[in-house]
Amino acid sequence: MATLPMPKEQLILQINLWKYRAMNKVLGCAFLCNENGAIEQVLRDDFSLAGKSSVGKLFPSLFTAETSTTALDLVFEIKVKNIAFDYQLDVLVDGIIKSLYFFGVHLNAQLLIIGAYNQKEAVAFADHMQQINNEQANYIRQLLKSNVAISQNINLQEEISSEIETEKLFNELSAINNEMANLQRELNKKNTELNRLNEIKNQFIGFAAHDLRNPLGIISTYCEILMEEMDDTLSEKHRRFLTAIYSSSKFMQYLVENLLDYNKIESGKLNLNLESFNLVELVTTIYHKMKVIADQKKISLHLDCNLADIRAIADRGRIEQVVNNLLTNAIKFSYPESEIRLALEEKNSEIIIAVEDHGKGISTVDQKELFTPFQKNASKGTSGEKGTGLGLSIVKRIVEEHNGRIWVKSKVGKGTIFSISIPKEESPQ
Repeated sequence: MATLPMPKEQLILQINLWKYRAMNKVLGCAFLCNENGAIEQVLRDDFSLAGKSSVGKLFPSLFTAETSTTALDLVFEIKVKNIAFDYQLDVLVDGIIKSLYFFGVHLNAQLLIIGAYNQKEAVAFADHMQQINNEQANYIRQLLKSNVAISQNINLQEEISSEIETEKLFNELSAINNEMANLQRELNKKNTELNRLNEIKNQFIGFAAHDLRNPLGIISTYCEILMEEMDDTLSEKHRRFLTAIYSSSKFMQYLVENLLDYNKIESGKLNLNLESFNLVELVTTIYHKMKVIADQKKISLHLDCNLADIRAIADRGRIEQVVNNLLTNAIKFSYPESEIRLALEEKNSEIIIAVEDHGKGISTVDQKELFTPFQKNASKGTSGEKGTGLGLSIVKRIVEEHNGRIWVKSKVGKGTIFSISIPKEESPQ
């Protein structure tokens, strides 16, 4: 394959390059520009950057569009600081884009800009230029030495400043750490005191609730006897009085029982009497008992269970307390002529008990505090029934003590579904 002849201009440039290399001379370029960056004289141009008509043009126009902005920064820095270093500018050399090193100095209201392949060659090129007189060359060398000294001084100052900042930061961190340690000690003291006060509070609640339970039981029992034996002799007014006393005492009994349960849970004394039993029989018994209460409010209660025997190892009394509480709440917040569904099913290794009503529903905000003791947002039932704010928190703890879980789905005005799960008794292999 024949080689294409080299253009005359490129051939001349190549010959010049060979001559310079043979003479051990460094290649470079040098331009004198006015303070606006316009080229006044091309001193040397070994890379053929400037043409015959380059005089009068701006120095940045010699470079590619991507590099011209950097070349303009070079001109500006020379004017402001009298010297500028370390500018890499892309130029077209022998038809190939190459990156050259440039620096410049401010001389007698003119800008001298010198370029070469690297910094070392640029400085050597400046020394060998015949167009620069000795005075100018000495000035350039002085500026170069000053720049190196300034750079070294700046680096030293940066190191010293860095050490000072590090020491300052270390001292600040030490002070913060000491303060954190003091706060931690203070917090430990406060926690110890709070634990002590919490124990005293639990003891007080336990004693008070226990002492209240017996007299409240006597009051409700006597009221019940009076209403049964003296029903014919009581006036309507006195009958209302006795009914109010009886209902209030029963509510207080319910509150006291919840306080006792809460106290046991808080003090870690909620002991479970685990046994194996048929959960279907227990739920069916609870269903018949609660159906009477639901009928009084004209609410239909349904039991959904397709199995006759579902075995669980649990505390029978506590599970009954959980289901009773969920059904009581469902009746409390349901409207007359509505329905409540009590469902029992097996699912994998769990037993699921769900209570679904079509009552008032629970807002998303209230659901977040639903299982918090003594919640302030506990609302009244559809018939004005009151709550203690403890029932669901106790239910949650009982279920969790059985290694189970509880969750709720609800929409305001649509109803609520409370579901609990407890582990199923494993069948023998």
